[in-house]
Amino acid sequence: MPNGRFFDNFADSVLKGWLWREVGQFPVNYEIGALIALPTDGTGTSLVEVTAASYSRQTYGSGPSNWDSIGGGSRTIVSSTEVLWPEAEEYWGVMVGYVLRDAANTTRLIAYGTTPPVSIAEGARARILAGGMVINLPW
Repeated sequence: MPNGRFFDNFADSVLKGWLWREVGQFPVNYEIGALIALPTDGTGTSLVEVTAASYSRQTYGSGPSNWDSIGGGSRTIVSSTEVLWPEAEEYWGVMVGYVLRDAANTTRLIAYGTTPPVSIAEGARARILAGGMVINLPW
């Protein structure tokens, strides 16, 4: 199962309000970016997102219809809907992960995780299946 983690500088109080359904406060949307290189530290400054002309981040919702826990009392959340990018008009590279951003402030990196490596060729569609974004909560 792929796994992800939160960026070091993302405060626990914000995480609880944005992702964990117990609190009940969620942003309207997140943006999901396809990564061709994972970050090498907890800040996210070294991540490499696809830069092809036909690429764009995908909107992903918040709240319990899009995120769920893996079990009672679990400290892990999982995506419950698919993320599907439009057809690539050129080679995008090998997707190895994802980055979760605040859609209202895309410079705010929330979390990242791995995906099985897949080459996104011209005519292909990148996707993360439901359950493919698995993030361990830091508290």
